[in-house]
Amino acid sequence: RLRSIIDMLLFLARADAETRMPDLSPVNLAEWLPTHVGATWATHPRYRDLSVEVPVGATPTVRAQAALLGQAVDNLVENAMK
Repeated sequence: RLRSIIDMLLFLARADAETRMPDLSPVNLAEWLPTHVGATWATHPRYRDLSVEVPVGATPTVRAQAALLGQAVDNLVENAMK
């Protein structure tokens, strides 16, 4: 996981116009988000303050690179915790 995050950060740091976007794949947020938040934030003292709610029957899907999406979610949660 760390290697993937480093690769994505290096990609973002490149200013070369010919660099192509990494392969994006469909991510079902209703499944991915609770799993990611639980795995990443379960040991945080304020974990019990987190709540992930998905409307019944909803299947929100985005095309994303999972490591970058995880980093974005972690940044948002970390800022919210502050």
